[in-house]
Amino acid sequence: MQVVRGQPALAVPCEVQSADITGNYQDTWEAYARELDTIPDWHHGMNWANVWKRLIPQLMLKGAVASTSKLCTKGLYFVVPKRVFIQFEKILGKVPEVHRPGQGVLTVMTYELGPELTDGSIRELKLCRVKRMKLEDFVQSFASGKQLPLGAQLDEKVLRMLEML
Repeated sequence: MQVVRGQPALAVPCEVQSADITGNYQDTWEAYARELDTIPDWHHGMNWANVWKRLIPQLMLKGAVASTSKLCTKGLYFVVPKRVFIQFEKILGKVPEVHRPGQGVLTVMTYELGPELTDGSIRELKLCRVKRMKLEDFVQSFASGKQLPLGAQLDEKVLRMLEML
């Protein structure tokens, strides 16, 4: 937030996302929190469905709000792991890029973890990529469904399942 003469002059909304996992890690977390001698293993998988079910629509909504704000003149920022944004691109397809932040622009900044360190040390985050696009192009790419499976593929799978009955 930038303030000029006591009045807000600039706001920069920023969505920061980490990798989303499925599975339950409560027992592991509890063991760490209680500093137990034995920490149980936990098993998880990446929740790629969350990319299109929650994250993309969330960015669309936040982008629509930011695009009409007088204070959000630098657009909306989205900071996300490189691997998660790769899944975004599979769903969105090719979205035309713009070169500067601005009203109605989504700036995506991808990161990955730095090299492994000794136990107890904190790994750095490395900036991998900055991609900017108009929010309307982002929305259109998602809404078009061009990258999603075709209805014919669904029909084929349903027919195969019925043949197995």
